[in-house]
Amino acid sequence: MSSSPIDSLFHWLKQRRNINCGFVPGSSASWLISLIEARNNQRILVLADSSERAEEIIQEIRTFSQAVSGLFPALEYFQPDGMEASQERVGALARILTGQVRILVAPAISLFQPTISQAVLRQYLFELKPGENLDLEQFLGRLIESGYQFSDRVSEQGEISRRGGIVDIFPPLTGFPVRVELFGERIESIRAFDPGSQISRESLSEAWICPAREFILTKETSEALKKAIFSLADDLRKSHLDKPEISYISALQEIMNHLETGSHFYGEERFLGLLKERESILDYLGEEWLIAIIEPWAVNQALRSAVNKYNQDWSRLVSGGSLLPRLEQIFFQASELEKKLFGFQILSLGSHVRGREEEANLSQSPKLELCVEEREAKELELALEQNPDLSFSARLTEPISRLLTELKKHRVEKFSTILVCSSLSQCERIGDLLREQGLFPAEMESKSEFYEPKWNLTIALGELGSGFCVPELGLALISEREIFGEKIRKKTIPAERVDWREEDLSDLEPGELVVHIKHGIGIYKGMCQVKVYSFEKWDYLKEREKPKSFQPCLEIEYAQGARLYLPVDQINQIQKYRASGDSPPKLDRLGGKSFELAKKKALEAIEKLAEDLLDIYASREVFPGYAFPLPDHTYREFEASFGYEETPDQRIAIERVIGDLSREKPMDRLVLGDVGYGKTEVGLRAAFLVAMNGKQVAMLCPTTLLAQQHYDNFRERLKDWPLEVGMLSRFQSRAQQKKLIERIKSGLCDIVIGTHRLLSEDVEFADLGLLIIDEEQRFGVAQKEKIKKLKKMVHCLTLSATPIPRTLEMGLLGLRDLSMINTPPPDRQAIHTELIHLDHQLIREAILREMQRGGQVFFVHNRVQGIEQIGRWLSRLVPEARVAIAHGQMDEQKLEEVMHNFYLHKYDVLVSTAIIESGLDIPSANTMFINRAEQFGLAQLYQLRGRIGRSKEKAYAYLIVPSRAGLKGDAVKRLKALKEFSELGSGFRLAAYDLKIRGAGNLLGKEQSGQINRIGYELYLRLLEQKINELKGIKVEEEFEPRIKLAIPAYLPEDYIPSDSERLGWYKRLAMAKDDAELDSLREELMDRYGKIPPEALTLLEAVKLKFQMKELRIPEIEADETKALISFDEQSKIDFERVFSLVQNQPSRFRFTKEQALIYLFNEKANIFKELVKLGEQIKFPG
Repeated sequence: MSSSPIDSLFHWLKQRRNINCGFVPGSSASWLISLIEARNNQRILVLADSSERAEEIIQEIRTFSQAVSGLFPALEYFQPDGMEASQERVGALARILTGQVRILVAPAISLFQPTISQAVLRQYLFELKPGENLDLEQFLGRLIESGYQFSDRVSEQGEISRRGGIVDIFPPLTGFPVRVELFGERIESIRAFDPGSQISRESLSEAWICPAREFILTKETSEALKKAIFSLADDLRKSHLDKPEISYISALQEIMNHLETGSHFYGEERFLGLLKERESILDYLGEEWLIAIIEPWAVNQALRSAVNKYNQDWSRLVSGGSLLPRLEQIFFQASELEKKLFGFQILSLGSHVRGREEEANLSQSPKLELCVEEREAKELELALEQNPDLSFSARLTEPISRLLTELKKHRVEKFSTILVCSSLSQCERIGDLLREQGLFPAEMESKSEFYEPKWNLTIALGELGSGFCVPELGLALISEREIFGEKIRKKTIPAERVDWREEDLSDLEPGELVVHIKHGIGIYKGMCQVKVYSFEKWDYLKEREKPKSFQPCLEIEYAQGARLYLPVDQINQIQKYRASGDSPPKLDRLGGKSFELAKKKALEAIEKLAEDLLDIYASREVFPGYAFPLPDHTYREFEASFGYEETPDQRIAIERVIGDLSREKPMDRLVLGDVGYGKTEVGLRAAFLVAMNGKQVAMLCPTTLLAQQHYDNFRERLKDWPLEVGMLSRFQSRAQQKKLIERIKSGLCDIVIGTHRLLSEDVEFADLGLLIIDEEQRFGVAQKEKIKKLKKMVHCLTLSATPIPRTLEMGLLGLRDLSMINTPPPDRQAIHTELIHLDHQLIREAILREMQRGGQVFFVHNRVQGIEQIGRWLSRLVPEARVAIAHGQMDEQKLEEVMHNFYLHKYDVLVSTAIIESGLDIPSANTMFINRAEQFGLAQLYQLRGRIGRSKEKAYAYLIVPSRAGLKGDAVKRLKALKEFSELGSGFRLAAYDLKIRGAGNLLGKEQSGQINRIGYELYLRLLEQKINELKGIKVEEEFEPRIKLAIPAYLPEDYIPSDSERLGWYKRLAMAKDDAELDSLREELMDRYGKIPPEALTLLEAVKLKFQMKELRIPEIEADETKALISFDEQSKIDFERVFSLVQNQPSRFRFTKEQALIYLFNEKANIFKELVKLGEQIKFPG
């Protein structure tokens, strides 16, 4: 009896024969590789034709297999961020050496790219274990050599931080940062920690630390590279003797400066091929590894393209003075790689059997080629089958009928079917749709079910590009993409963790403005130690002593140079000044009345705002609304056909909008979120539910361009559904407008999108059910009045890209139905940001590179004067580009026309002032230049840069600045912060937060914005919350902040927390602690991040704990030293004074009153004063 193809495959694998497999289509290759790893316990290197395909394969393998898998990416030598893959590559190599990976996926080009040699990598690969010794200074020196950089706070790969005996490291190998705690030279513990919160998550029994990049900069390496690069420069100079204008001196000097100083430099990995120790990833693999090549013919085609592209880019850049190795110097040649491949077992997987035409193409022998065709190999046809067309169609009577037909066929043929969905929500939706048809799928319990299914119909969570059938196993896999189309999903990005608000002052720098709740706006000058005289007002004490101590204080300068020294225990009384305006405020006078008057005026404005909000809330309760039925299977089918995976915030917003529509009162919900965060889909879901239930939808946009954008999105999303979408704006002719207005009036047009033209008298709706408003704050007064009238009669959904702080959302809670979408979409990539001078060659190259990939470019020049000149210069520099100009002084219709044409891709480059429309989404614009970037504020730079990077394409922002010598200190710091932005970086969140406060001012209106500017956002918010609670009848307790004055050291020492900003942040966090549990958590975090807590800091923690009881008993002040305490009371104190009098009478040697009726308490010798005071508090408070 002949064996099956799959049995034959495993037979030949065990015989270590090379195998060419045909008929392995699409994702079945990933399934087969996972099956081989599981059954044969074999390590596998998988080669794909491109980086994108490699990414898909690794996702599919992780769906099918529990084996540890990884990616070995290719270097992009000529992309500005091409070297960022170096960290991932060295991490993958380290995993091979340490046996931590079973399946590795790589684009085939990466085999030809030289990498760090095993011998060098092993020298810089450290295994750390608790109990072992470590020479810390030598260890840190090796890390710096291998590309690590010191940072106050470790949040990204390649960073290290040292605080005494604690070292934080984020190696590329682990995927998370580790904290190593030493006692002397002995490693006490190793912990993984969260890069956001900085708190340890779990203890580790070991940690492998690998280099941060492939290029190790030792003295030997530097010397060898100097010689090689001098030789390269000389070779290039000789080959361009006929072009004297080309000079390599500048590029050579820059590289030599880096090598002389031992500092890493951009693009250094390009020169790895010039070193003798160069190796390929194949040199790291033992012969037991299987090499699996997916579509060998496509791989070699991709290698040919890579050769051509490298040569073209090399010629262009070298002609511009760049110092770059030739192809044969930077890549291994095919003959070299063929020798390295010898001895490995090769498995070729193709979707069909290779024909003569392909063989002929392969025989052309390009410089880069995987030469495996000539090897003796077993030919095998696995006959795995592609699925038929299962695509969803709303035009069919039953939209998922094709899927149902296939499932029925599988049941007849006794096939087990597995439906693979990318998210839990999609699993639930498809499960619901199938249950409505009488099919009841099981949930997958183990990945082994992909090879040995337990049920006839199963739903599994994972990524699958395309489904397939395995006839000999009676197995069929179906991807959700085959049913509902391609979904865009890559790495999941978490929602922003926190807003920068009063809890944290760690970003406060000397010279910045602060607001004191009593004294007003001043300038923070820094921290200082102030001499404190305790007991100075109790001069009748027998001992007449005035013990001295030093207390850390914040120094704040007010008008006319007056100084306030604020003890750190009163740090709650200040916040960083943030406002919605651009001009700096005046400083207040210390002891003056101006700030009290400003607070009073702000309170009056806030009271009016709160009353208006309550009136709107009350009136909505009175008007009746149409209650739409809850979503049915039709809505769920529409929901499932969404081309993206919903973010958590987006899902919540949609659920709340649908919930509002089902109630018998008009909806008035505001949805806030940045452009591209998914607000349009929220509107689409609401519009679909309303229109499919027979009522009309109107969407109102402030500009023609935004209307066009929404119209395009709605048309595309609703194309498979029986709904008519129209657009009404001045871009339609009068005849077109007239025809559409008639269709609206007759009810034939279900959804209409337009500008304020929709508010005209001649536009009548047959049965309007939902009004969607985009960017309401941008409409005029008269238009807003018309909108107000409409809002009372129909459901209203307002969308806005104006960001606001989450604190304001909470402040308005219960008064305005508000949903915020803070989670970036799954495919959003970080924007590569670079500081450059006005480099003509670089600017030309970047524009051409963007155009080559079909993209567009923004060039921001923030002065109308000279903008035409800039446009002409760019047209001469890049004659291939179509250049347009836009600025705020243009005629409104002309400006709109230019922006509209840029949106339609009639221009390649838009030269504009900083007016780039905030609500505009141009996914194809992914390169931006900002001229004289040092003249912009950080928040403004952040907002401008946010106009690009809105698609899955990598985005590039170039900040053009004059020479560094011409920049002021603040400008350098600001630009450095923008360049180093990351999702975890403080600069990113700071700029985002400042931008949101501007948004808060816009949302609340001009008058409120003025109040925010006068007293600062945090104080404004506090007053708003108090006033709203007061109007709602909620009792507002007066804030009470007790004082503790200690004549003993109670502070955070500088040698414990060296960073001033971090220390300041910790004082604020301790001051904000609410109870013992929170304080214990902070104590644990201090020990975790900084080590054993010193006595002075322990005293500070005890003082904070004592404050909790003082607040509870409303004790305004305690002064204390090691021997005694003076406790003040007032009429608000919650004290049983009979108990106090009893103590004074019964223990006169320890307790007595002063003439001010303060209590003197003398401690026993060596007593813990804080425990004694807490114990006393328990004794004198009211019982129960």
